[in-house]
Amino acid sequence: MHEAGTGLAANTTESSLAYFFRYFLDYTRDSEGLSELMVNPDGSLFIEKDGCLTDLETRVPPEKTLSFINLLAGYRGFVVDRDHPSVPMRLPGTLGGGRVQALIPPVVQGPTFSIRFPPKKRKTIDELVDTGTFNRVKYKNQRIRNHEAAELLKEAIAEKKTVLFAGATSSGKTTILNAFYGECITNERLFVIEDVPELIFDGNKNTVYLMTQHNYSTRDAVFDTMRLRPDRIIVGEIRDGKTAIELCKCFLTGHPGGASSIHADSARGALSRLKALMQEVVQAPDENLIKNAVDYVVFVNRKVSGNKIMREVEEIIDVSAVDFDYL
Repeated sequence: MHEAGTGLAANTTESSLAYFFRYFLDYTRDSEGLSELMVNPDGSLFIEKDGCLTDLETRVPPEKTLSFINLLAGYRGFVVDRDHPSVPMRLPGTLGGGRVQALIPPVVQGPTFSIRFPPKKRKTIDELVDTGTFNRVKYKNQRIRNHEAAELLKEAIAEKKTVLFAGATSSGKTTILNAFYGECITNERLFVIEDVPELIFDGNKNTVYLMTQHNYSTRDAVFDTMRLRPDRIIVGEIRDGKTAIELCKCFLTGHPGGASSIHADSARGALSRLKALMQEVVQAPDENLIKNAVDYVVFVNRKVSGNKIMREVEEIIDVSAVDFDYL
């Protein structure tokens, strides 16, 4: 990705961007509870709302989609063209601050994007239990249910264990992390590092939020946080090897009890993924670094039944009991 000149960003006003944004929202009629808005290359428009995926049965003209992508890229100071067809960005805070992934030809047949909106209200632990998030959780070769599983996580956080939340995109990792750490941490110096603001810890007054940028990485933020006297560090997502190594090191240097999320297809797969990311930086990652830094992995599965999307915690593993030779 290449940075554009500052003049382009300066000339692109939020009002014109808001105009195009409202154009897409108008199709939804009611945007309350909207978690995702997707425009496909053929112009078809889909939304995810209240756990349901819906085809709005309309076609958005490609010029409208491309104008929106170009405006947002200009506002954020990026170039999007045939040589740079992939643009990960975020909306301005005034438009909800959602995460945007956009693509243009030639990698797709037509301009396309997806906007994932941060939640306006944090779900409570009781709400997650009541909606079946912990209906059937595997833990130490047994099944634990509902409040029993929730209590296990509460105790882990209270004991300053480090927890890694794993799952696919939009599986509910951040929602569960947000609920538990938002309720369980009330009087600590907490640092939260994200690229899109999704975590809300308004019950803890001493919380510092750091937003990564294209010239300020997650690893940079972790390094800076270490010098700002944190009690706990929470990273929205681990995406690269440098962040994985830096974060594991900081968990082992007097800053336990942190949390993060990672894309994986199982709890043990999350540890394999963490190791694979580290191998991008060092040829032979120290498995003991992972084993000593991470205490628990919570795997969240996203299941689709018809147009209904269900998100459930499928497994919790105690990393100390994992045989890394079989990862």
